[in-house]
Amino acid sequence: MRYLALSAMLFLFAFGAVSQETAQVLPSDGTTVAMLCADVNRHVSGGGRIRANVVSNDSPDFAFVIPVAGNIAGANGTFFHSDLSIANRRSVAQIISVAFLRRNTNSGSDTLTTMSLPANSVTDIDDFVGTRLGKTDLGAILVVGQTAAGGIDSSALLDGFSRIWTPQPGSTGTVSQSLSSIPVNDVIADSFALGLKQDSRFRTNVGVVNTSGNTRNFTITVRGSSGTTTMTASTPPYSMNQVSIPAGNWGNLSLLVGTAASDFDWWSAYGTTVDNVTGDGWVSHAHH
Repeated sequence: MRYLALSAMLFLFAFGAVSQETAQVLPSDGTTVAMLCADVNRHVSGGGRIRANVVSNDSPDFAFVIPVAGNIAGANGTFFHSDLSIANRRSVAQIISVAFLRRNTNSGSDTLTTMSLPANSVTDIDDFVGTRLGKTDLGAILVVGQTAAGGIDSSALLDGFSRIWTPQPGSTGTVSQSLSSIPVNDVIADSFALGLKQDSRFRTNVGVVNTSGNTRNFTITVRGSSGTTTMTASTPPYSMNQVSIPAGNWGNLSLLVGTAASDFDWWSAYGTTVDNVTGDGWVSHAHH
């Protein structure tokens, strides 16, 4: 029994159970969102060439994206905040740069937030967008491991999780949606988000994250149990955009999100359904 207890303690220590450790904020070196995104895209694309047979995996990596986060008022009396957990799975401290890709706004000239994470740790930051980034907005979060010299750290082992939540209108409780981290080389082709709904009780939005320096135009097809429709959405460089699907009773639905076949930059998409009464909801990550 003593051996089992000791083993459990060692396991918890090695994998960062001490989540109260706080990341150290470092001075800005003037690097912008556009510079960081360009470095990341070159890194994952092999100097501008898309690597063959790339399959993203659900494991710690040198960088990750939280596709939607905010500190912003929503519809029907809601106000959304994002709590963020960042794990450093290395046995040494890790420098990270954090970019906030603002909704429907070219954020390329914005500067980064730089932090140092303790070794083998999980850092939890409540209301990350408001308290750490100082933003009142909706956007996507890009977290990238950096070397002391300011380059991409290929040895970084980062993972993340976010809860976007709001006080429930008319109550003292909260409702939330959870978002696991996704890889920066997420998708480059048509992708599907499943398990969504829009009718008199629920509304659905679709979001797209664009880390490239070009405006991206997306075609979104709503495939519902009560009908089908198509819409387009434009996302500026270094930004995310979240828009409502067309009004109507589409019932249970899935989304097909696609962009031009000649556009080989990485992107991410998701759908989110929200209860019109409580503000509760869920997120569906778009996959190939």
